[in-house]
Amino acid sequence: MTDNLNTLTVQPVILAGGSGGGLWPLSRSTYPKQLLEIGGPQSLLQETVQRLKGLGDNQDAPKMSVLGPLMVCHERHRFLIGRQLKDSQPALSGMVLEPEGRHTAPAVSVAAQLARQPRGSVEEHDPDPLLLILPADHIVRSVAVWQAAVCRALTLAQEGKMVALGVAPDRPESAYGYIRKGARVGANREGFAIEAFVEKPSEDAARSFMSAGKYVWNSGIYAMRTSVWLAAIGHASADISAAAELAVANGEWDGAFFRPEREAFINSPSQSLDYAVMEKLVRAFGSAAWRDSLGRAIGAAVVEMEAGWADVGTWHALLQTQADSTADGNATLGDVVDIGNENCVLVSTSRLVAGVGLRDIVAVETPDAVLVAHRRDGERVAEVVKQLREGGRSEADVHRRAHRPWGSAEPLDEGEGHRVQHLVIHPGESITLQVHERRTEHWTVVRGQATVERDGVVHRLDRGQAMTIPPGAQHRLENAADEPLEVIEVQTGDLDRGDIQRLTAS
Repeated sequence: MTDNLNTLTVQPVILAGGSGGGLWPLSRSTYPKQLLEIGGPQSLLQETVQRLKGLGDNQDAPKMSVLGPLMVCHERHRFLIGRQLKDSQPALSGMVLEPEGRHTAPAVSVAAQLARQPRGSVEEHDPDPLLLILPADHIVRSVAVWQAAVCRALTLAQEGKMVALGVAPDRPESAYGYIRKGARVGANREGFAIEAFVEKPSEDAARSFMSAGKYVWNSGIYAMRTSVWLAAIGHASADISAAAELAVANGEWDGAFFRPEREAFINSPSQSLDYAVMEKLVRAFGSAAWRDSLGRAIGAAVVEMEAGWADVGTWHALLQTQADSTADGNATLGDVVDIGNENCVLVSTSRLVAGVGLRDIVAVETPDAVLVAHRRDGERVAEVVKQLREGGRSEADVHRRAHRPWGSAEPLDEGEGHRVQHLVIHPGESITLQVHERRTEHWTVVRGQATVERDGVVHRLDRGQAMTIPPGAQHRLENAADEPLEVIEVQTGDLDRGDIQRLTAS
């Protein structure tokens, strides 16, 4: 624990377990929106981590020690996230791997259980740090304003409150939930009591909220002491609390990865932080006030911010964040020709997209799927994903370009007895040592330098050089260089997946 009792120990918890179905087809469950570069030159996840850098350095901020973020994500994304955050600052303190998504309340509960346990020096461990809960899919235009609001929230959380960050609305938005503000609270009156949580309103109600001046958007960002969260979840949703405690008690660390005990975790009710705790706390306030383990009353508060914030849950929401990118209020990504369009989202990932004279349209192109929708029907995109899954269509969850721990593989052509793929191997990575009994592979290097191991002999292939891997040969493809390796792979023969015998783990 820190020697200075006036120093706040902050444990950021980044929630990166969502599937991002509202941004299909760009976002898929195997490569969700938090990994996409749609708000700037970095992915939404990378920007979330980057916003923590320098938190509390301002002279007006409370003195604080900000720990490395604790990431909560689906187990299938661990290598993708690890690669994106390989050199991130601040570095992660650990990664909680969910066997299945159970929404935010179980995720936060597991993180809180871990936050109070020492992993490094016991002398430096604070058993009751302040949790800073951060969804991984936000866009924030002013990091300085965001950090200032977070510092105010942390100060208020230190006083025992469960603190939400609310966003001052700049338009009547029906896609967000709202918080109704009450009287000012806090030693420095930095926040407001929460009078009510309001579900996503109609457009008419959203306009009335704007004129009332008492409502803010619920950003989903929260701050509270670890002990306060554990007490609150115990009061409000004892089944979630018990499941998290058991999942952590029977879980295990594997290096930087923590795997909760599977059965306990998936048996937890799947509920949001708001539904499981915050809404119940606000309803109970004044009639049956909750108390933490030391008998201190638990209250709910909101701190307001104007940081250019957006939760990019739908294509319409993305339009709102980038509507000033053109004079006609359009948002464009990729190779797009925009002629006479208004209030449209036009996205290209693999070929030219041209829009002419469109109004309020979303058009998103990927190599294997194209979405065309009215921008106000953004939340119905999830219906497309549901229908595709019911029909057994892989496009619901998997991109044509399959992301692997070592890089990616994208099919170029396939027919009877042959398959052609474009392989990208990240620097320092390799495909597992393996053998095929009934197929031949032919590798041609088109970028970088390949290190090929074939039956124990190592070969170096430069751009334009090629090698054939006959049936029965033990082989491995590696990129030992500092730049990406790109290879065209031609497979012929029996292409059944059962023909692959892996001799090393993935």
